[in-house]
Amino acid sequence: MDKRSGIIRKNNRVKINFCVFVFILLVIALALWWYYLLPLADKFSLSLSVIAVSICISALTGLLIVGNMFAFANVQQSLRKLRGLKPKYVQMLRDDNFCINIMRQKIIAAITESLSVEERTDFLERLFYVSILCGAVNAVNSEDADFNKMLKKDLIKNGYSNKDGLRWFDDYVTQASVDGYEFFSLIEELVTSSGYKRFDVDKSIVDQLSTGFFAQDCIGDDMWTIRGGQASKGFTFKYTIVLAIISIIGGILLVTCINKFTVDLDNIWNTYRILAGIIISLGVFSVFLIGRYIFEATSCKI
Repeated sequence: MDKRSGIIRKNNRVKINFCVFVFILLVIALALWWYYLLPLADKFSLSLSVIAVSICISALTGLLIVGNMFAFANVQQSLRKLRGLKPKYVQMLRDDNFCINIMRQKIIAAITESLSVEERTDFLERLFYVSILCGAVNAVNSEDADFNKMLKKDLIKNGYSNKDGLRWFDDYVTQASVDGYEFFSLIEELVTSSGYKRFDVDKSIVDQLSTGFFAQDCIGDDMWTIRGGQASKGFTFKYTIVLAIISIIGGILLVTCINKFTVDLDNIWNTYRILAGIIISLGVFSVFLIGRYIFEATSCKI
């Protein structure tokens, strides 16, 4: 994925760490099952397990496909809505009473005064997002790149050291300037992350943005629709469906062949047991991938 595609990425590490943790637990559990329980299983219990896994995966896959068709059918409508609402929020952020540029200056002041390394790191992340938003708001009436250079210079001066963030800063500003979804991703960062209220000016910018975002314009619902629609077109969704279908077909064929044909299982028992173990393992991983996709599609930030 292009590193420039999508502005809000700071929670990706948490999501990845959580998925890796669950995946490791899953691998350990399956390894123990293969080593201790699979050798003790008989034909009936293995066949029952394969059937149960196939039915479960079939149900989940059907719900996943149908759910995507209904839940994320209005992506284009939501994108048009965000484009229409963007000027309203740009004007709000440019208003003299609670200009976003004033919030940026307050964050810089907090960085200068802070004696805590962790607090400074948190402030720098907030400064990065607010700086992009400042650039996007300024771009409405100005195409002068000097303002963006000043924003980036202030980031470096105050200690922001993320090379990718600095490298793609201008692209992020451009995205937020022309793309309603990327613009409202930054608004979403302001209204869902704790800590921004301490930098408010005369009127509470976060409170007013939150009211519009969640109550008046229901932008949160549209962000969820767009995010889910994007995830349903991604590689994660495709290989999840493919693996689930392989698990379903493999389970049906295995049980059908064993039950339909009269064979001496003593001669092929080890092969049957291994195949059944593979089908069950694929089914378990399919459930994990479906859960991971749902987590990715409905996550608060992409």
